[in-house]
Order: sequence, then C-alpha cells, then structure tokens
Amino acid sequence: MTSHTARADLIVAVLEAAARAFVDGLYTVLRGGGEAGAALGAARLGRLAVPREDPTPVCTPLPVAAEILPRAEIAGLLRRRRPRFTDLYLKLRGPFRDISM
Repeated sequence: MTSHTARADLIVAVLEAAARAFVDGLYTVLRGGGEAGAALGAARLGRLAVPREDPTPVCTPLPVAAEILPRAEIAGLLRRRRPRFTDLYLKLRGPFRDISM
C-alpha cells in the first residue's frame, strides 16, 4: 500500500480478505473442526429438552435468499493466492498476538 493506492484497491483487498476468511471457515468445517456447528446443534437440543418444544420450528433450515456462485477466473486467482496468504498468516500470527491488548 502506498500513497497512490486507490480506494478501489482497498475495497478489493477487503473483499479478498473476507472471501479468504469464509474459505478458511469452510475448510475447518469440512475437516471436522466446526465446533460452532456442533455448538449450534447442542444449543438447539438444549432448547428442545427443557420446555419439550416442538422441534419443527427450531430445527428447520433457514431459507436460501440468494445463491451467489463464484466466477471461475476469480476463484482460480484466489485459489492460487491462498497458499501465500496462509503462509503469511502463520508467520505473523505470533507477533500480532504478542502486541495485541
């Protein structure tokens, strides 16, 4: 980033970071490390156990409002960039943790 970095470049960087975070979360769930999914299931079971509530409204999947499919050329670019960002994250995780409040 320089003093000549355009606003659009910053927006693209933020969107790429959000996409990468989403993919990392998806990989975690697919590898069986999705504790949040298990926690949500446990919370739903707990909710149903106490008042003997009907499970239908609690366990109904949310409706899909829209489906956004990736554009192949962008997905390929991000797939090729992912190892570099993963490596950077692993190298910087410790130093950033050390300076966080």
